Order: sequence, then structure tokens, then C-alpha cells
Amino acid sequence: MSNMNSIDTSRDSLLPIEEQEKDDLYVQKTSRVRRIIQLASKRRFYTNGLSIIHQALFITLSIVAIHIAYRQGLNRVPPRTYKSFVPQIGPASGPVTFTDSAEWSGNTSQAAVGWNKWLQNFETHTIAIPRPSIEEFGYEPGLPDTKNSERFGISMFHQLHCLATIREFAYLPDAMRMPDGKPLDHHGVSFSPFHMDHCFNYLRQALECFADSTVEWSRIDETGERVGIQGWGIPHNECRDRNALEAFALKHHSVTM
Repeated sequence: MSNMNSIDTSRDSLLPIEEQEKDDLYVQKTSRVRRIIQLASKRRFYTNGLSIIHQALFITLSIVAIHIAYRQGLNRVPPRTYKSFVPQIGPASGPVTFTDSAEWSGNTSQAAVGWNKWLQNFETHTIAIPRPSIEEFGYEPGLPDTKNSERFGISMFHQLHCLATIREFAYLPDAMRMPDGKPLDHHGVSFSPFHMDHCFNYLRQALECFADSTVEWSRIDETGERVGIQGWGIPHNECRDRNALEAFALKHHSVTM
């Protein structure tokens, strides 16, 4: 009897232990699953955090790149969509600041040296294009030159020639005017109204064609007052390399066979 009781007692005493082991196993499994979930959550947060950082960095770099491209675009000439005998002229080496230059101002012998250069433009800055190239680039006939070439102008030099012509008219002394009031040019030939009208109209369209969008600020006088917009001291960032164009014109002034 005592043996039976001891067996029952021992069997009863084992039941709580088995249940406890089951509970322990359940808790261990639950903790392991929870740790896996927590770890996955941490990794997802870490991944999402990196993704957000990458996206923010990408957006920032894109904005900077667009800004740089925009600023550099102001200094670049867009690619041509047409063929030309004259190569595409690139931008100037840096901003060109407009100044009031004494060597180009007034009716002085010093100023006349530069301006007279442009009065002789058609003798010095026209270019000779070989006949095959005239056809290749689709130009209309030029002025007679040689049996293998024809002569053409370049717009910038034509514009400077027109400006020099207007200046010559403005500074003509009364002694060079005919009795009827019509002016004579420096060769003693009268200025024709047609020539002057041509130059005014031609220069108007040249300025509109270039459409310089540089912002100009006001001039300040000796008293510190802002007294209007004069244009001097303003850096222009859209200028082209005029020296390269002049070098090309002089190189192609005549055709060497």
C-alpha cells in the first residue's frame, strides 16, 4: 500500500515538471520569435534609413548638378543645328565688363584709329569662300573674287562697319557738308539716306537677334545718389570670343590655291 502511494505520489510530482518544461519551451520559442521579429524590424529600419539618406543625397546632388548645368549653360553656345563655313565661336574666356573707353570715345584722332578700321571692313574683314564650299553650305552667290572663290561678309564686322558709319556722320564738321546741307563722308562722297536707314535698321535687328539678357544696375554719382542705368562696369557672361572670329576672318580673307 505504501508502495502504491509512493508511486502515485512520484507520478503526481512529475506532472508539474512536465508542464513546467512545456511552459519553458513555449517561452523560449516565443522569445526567439520575438527576437527575430525585433531583429527584422531593426534591419528594416536600418534599410529604410539608408534608403531615405540615399534619396535625400540623390535629390541634393541632382539640384546641385542642375544648378551648375544652368550656370554653365549661360556661358556656352548651344550646338548648331545647321552647317556653316565659319566654325562655331565659343564663349569668351570670362565675363566681359562694359567700360567707358577713352580710345573709342569722342571725335579724337585716337578714337578715329579704331573706328576707321571698321569703316574699311569690306576691304579687310570679308572672307573668300571656295566655290565648292558655297554649294556645300547652301549659300547664295557672293561678290566676284577669283575664278575659284567668291567673297562674303560676316555679320559682326558688318555691324561694326554700320556703327562706324553712323559715328562718322555724327562727327562730320560743317566744312564737310555740301551747300544743301547734305553731309560728305571722309572720302568726299555724300552719305545717302538709304545707307543711314540701312545701318539703323540693320543694327536694330542685330541687337534684337543677340538679345543680351544681362541685368544692369544703376550708376551712383559723387554724392552717392543712384542716377540711372548707364551700363558701365556691368559684367556680361554671354559674350563670345570675338578675337577667335576676327582671327578666322583674317585667315580666310583670301583663298590660297
